[in-house]
Amino acid sequence: MHILDFIRCPVCGERLHPAEGSILCPNGHTYDIARQGYVNFLPPGKASNPRSGDDRGMLEARRRFLSKGYYDRFDDTVSDLVCRRDAEGTVLMDLGCGDGYHTVRTVREIFGHTGRGVMALGFDASKNGAVMACRLAEDAGLHTRGLFTGPDAEGPEAHFLPANIFRLPVAGQCADAVISMFAPIPWDEVRRILKPGGELIVVSAGREHLIEMRQVIYEKVEIGDFRPEAPSGFGCTGTKADRYTISVGKAEDLEDLLKMTPHYYRATGGRKEELRSRGSMDLTVDVNYTVFGLDV
Repeated sequence: MHILDFIRCPVCGERLHPAEGSILCPNGHTYDIARQGYVNFLPPGKASNPRSGDDRGMLEARRRFLSKGYYDRFDDTVSDLVCRRDAEGTVLMDLGCGDGYHTVRTVREIFGHTGRGVMALGFDASKNGAVMACRLAEDAGLHTRGLFTGPDAEGPEAHFLPANIFRLPVAGQCADAVISMFAPIPWDEVRRILKPGGELIVVSAGREHLIEMRQVIYEKVEIGDFRPEAPSGFGCTGTKADRYTISVGKAEDLEDLLKMTPHYYRATGGRKEELRSRGSMDLTVDVNYTVFGLDV
């Protein structure tokens, strides 16, 4: 597997070919390869905007919190779901991958289970996220800076590309599995890029997810289940619910958790201070895994 077999020009959809320090399509659309190893496929006006997607502060908070292992069970479950397929290799797309933590762990878990080739492409609107993700993947031995110009890599791979997930720069019917973890779902694009027999795995918040934190930062807590409803053309092929308790023992970890969620922008300053003053909390993690396939 080689990354150029899967990615396409986001403007015209043509194949891309390596050039000196860049990749380009036959119609002359050119994309520079950043020194960290990624190519920025965001639309004009956003490609050079460092504020596109999550900002650096949110991403760093997310990385600090996730690195403590609080949410590692997400990746264990997703990799188990992907590994149900009996295939020689896996092409995985992570839509809304952020800093790449979950993508990298999932690739390593899949490879550990199967010993077979796995390539993950992570897409997000944040260029800062791509920089962090590339470094993490390289540290994990999953990424090389010559990915666009070098030969086929050996072993598992994870590559990260800033892009609009509603207009993905990838070929049709190229993905064995697509992941959407707490992110918007581009249903039309998922339909386009999934191989026959491929699956979309959606990780979403359950009714009690972080309920204890929400009770502190909101005067009135809305209880809802965020299982996605698929449009015509998709069928649900499986569901799994997981609920467990994490003990967050430091105020800094609580602050990082709050910063990596939409709750950070919705809570008032006084409510945030009340959460910080707790110092530690036991929190409920309540998530749903919903698997969709294409209707035949």
